[in-house]
Amino acid sequence: MSKLMKYLLFSFITAWILAGIGCYRGKLGDMLALCMFMPTLGVLFAKADIKEMGWNPRLGQNWKYIFFAWLAPTVFQIIGAVFYYLVFPDDFAPAEAFQRFMSDTEYEEFRQNGSHYASFIASEISD
Repeated sequence: MSKLMKYLLFSFITAWILAGIGCYRGKLGDMLALCMFMPTLGVLFAKADIKEMGWNPRLGQNWKYIFFAWLAPTVFQIIGAVFYYLVFPDDFAPAEAFQRFMSDTEYEEFRQNGSHYASFIASEISD
């Protein structure tokens, strides 16, 4: 069996097994984070010649492209969110989204005190 076939079989089978376990237990998000390591383990399992890949980043020459690749996803996410909330302004409800991170009693106490979101976030970070 070729190294490529070993890599593909190991990576896909283990990732799908972990995803299935995550779905069964209701913890798919946790398992998906673990699934992202399966291609790396697949390379090690297939005993691929990593040194022969020839990847040399040359940071001095390509720093502009590396910086763009690092920054572009975040910029595009922000642009997409701004565009979405401009088109659907009624969907922008930070108080409702904020409520997901609190229990019902905490949220009622938060509303009665008239606290700002920033003060709640700061208290949660410091705890």
